This record gives sequence, C-alpha cells and structure tokens, in this order.
Amino acid sequence: MESEKEYLATVRFGAESTTDDEAGEKTITEIRKKPVRGDIEKILAGFRGKFFQQPPNFSAIKIGGVRAYKMARRGEEPKLKKRPVEVKAIKILKYRWPDLKIKIVSGSGFYVRALARDLGKKLKVGGYLTELERTRVGQFKKSSAIRI
Repeated sequence: MESEKEYLATVRFGAESTTDDEAGEKTITEIRKKPVRGDIEKILAGFRGKFFQQPPNFSAIKIGGVRAYKMARRGEEPKLKKRPVEVKAIKILKYRWPDLKIKIVSGSGFYVRALARDLGKKLKVGGYLTELERTRVGQFKKSSAIRI
C-alpha cells in the first residue's frame, strides 16, 4: 500500500464534477480560452514533487470513524485537511480537447481525481477524471499479471 504507484488517466475539461470523476453531477464551466498543450505542460510542472493535496469529499478517509464519502452522500461537507503527497512524474500521452490522457507516477495517498479537479481549476476550464487505470504498484506491473 505504501509503494510507488503508476496510473494512466484521462481528464475531461469543460466541466466540474461533485465527485471529481464521471459519477458525479456535472457543472459546465464557461470557457474563455481552450488550453493548448504548452499551457497544460506548464501547469502540470507545478504538480511534480512534494506538495499538499486536498482529498476529494468522496474519499475513503475517515473523519471521526466515518468515511468521508458516506458523509458526502448524506449531503454533509466532510472537513478534510490537505495531505502531503508526492508526484514523481507526469507525462502527457495525448491531448485533444476536451480530453487529456496522462501517465502519473506517485507515492501513496495521492488522488488522481483531485489532480484532475485541480488541473481544471488552474487552467480555468474545469476538469474531472473519466478513466483511471493503475498499471503498477511497487514492483508489481499490470503487464506481468496473470489472468485467473
């Protein structure tokens, strides 16, 4: 669980989601300018290294023994504190508005949904996660897995 993790993720720009992913209610964002790849690369550079990340309200983090997502589903606002996380690498694999496909290598505790949300905010276009695939945990790679 504490091992380095690798993900393939797709972020959709142009809206925000209550859950920071496809499952939530969407709010369309008014867009003044669609970001170009260079804009995205500059913003992504700020997410590399160690920083504090605000976890999604719909997360499994416990507050007073209750999971935050249970509180959020009841309409309550979980009081989640920013947490230290680390992103070792982020690479753009493909970008065609409104979708951005990226590869991320992170430490434990990092929320890719929160990255999608925060990236959309910094670009002023809104963003949420539409696809997520964990391709590695520590030394264990999806490509080496055996189907049962």
